[in-house]
Amino acid sequence: MKFDTATVVSYSPTGTTTRVLKGIVEGMKSNLSLVDVTSPKVRKTAVLPEGDVLLVGMPVYSGRIAKEGRALLEKLRGDGRPAVAVVVYGNRHYDDALLELGDILREKGFKVIAGAAFIGEHSFADEKYPTAIGRPDGYDLPVIRSFGAKVAKMLGAADSVSELPEVDLPGNRPYKVPSTMPEGSPVTDVETCVHCGKCAAVCPVGAVDPKDPNATDGVACTFCCACVKACPTGARVLRLEPVASLGKKMWDNFSSRREPEFFMPTPSKK
Repeated sequence: MKFDTATVVSYSPTGTTTRVLKGIVEGMKSNLSLVDVTSPKVRKTAVLPEGDVLLVGMPVYSGRIAKEGRALLEKLRGDGRPAVAVVVYGNRHYDDALLELGDILREKGFKVIAGAAFIGEHSFADEKYPTAIGRPDGYDLPVIRSFGAKVAKMLGAADSVSELPEVDLPGNRPYKVPSTMPEGSPVTDVETCVHCGKCAAVCPVGAVDPKDPNATDGVACTFCCACVKACPTGARVLRLEPVASLGKKMWDNFSSRREPEFFMPTPSKK
């Protein structure tokens, strides 16, 4: 079947998931139509896509897709169109997130034809505990593009959507119960803060007051640490326990490099 444009929906607080999705589309050698729904303002007004094939990418938090992503996906309508489910996780495991994403897409009327789990820099990674820091890296990017090429080959080999088989995705039902995080957030060191506003601009839930970066809504905060990674002076820091200790825990237990996983339908025997 012919497809001119791969339409992408990405929720990506630190930009990692969007990088992965763009790499997949490069491998597909397709035009890119990107709807980045990370900003809360965009999520309220976004016109969600139609198009030939849909790619949806979500970060994994505690083995599940981000709750903001789940709410957004409820607005999608598939009408039998093909879709690809992609999750990005911080080197521990994606648990039931990929299955959850695929299930939601199917419930919304899409035909899920492929899935993948890629590794991105952990939210709590830093120079001291660099879990998956810098990923996706130079080794990941060719793998990401190769997945896109496989998807394109599968689409091109079918005369119609009806010929495309659905994929089985790993995971368990009922899904894993995510860990309960305490109320709180990263804080701002007022002595090193230059009031550039980047922390407020990147916050995916609007928790940081743009007029006063030291005022953060600890109920809304998801500890994605986009604000920490975006701060140019290091003024934005995570000190709240036990969350702050998770960076060391991740490094101690999950520092061994994990590799991307692809899930494609098993070819039928003729």
